[in-house]
Amino acid sequence: MALPLNDGRRPRVPAGPRSDEPGPLRIDKVGQCLLVSDGHVSRRGSMVARTLPTEDGRIAVIVPTR
Repeated sequence: MALPLNDGRRPRVPAGPRSDEPGPLRIDKVGQCLLVSDGHVSRRGSMVARTLPTEDGRIAVIVPTR
C-alpha cells in the first residue's frame, strides 16, 4: 500500500500513539556518581558527574534534564 505524498517528494508517515510516560530508565556509573537518564546520556550530566568530589559513605546521583 502506497502512502500519500505530502510535498510531492516524501511519503507522509502516520504519527504513532503519543505517550507522556517516560521510557525505561538507564543508570550509568560516571566517575564516582550515578547518572540516571531515559536512554539518552547527557553530555552536560556526564561532565558534572566527572567533576563532583567524592564523599565518604555517599553516592551522588545526577538526573539531568534535556
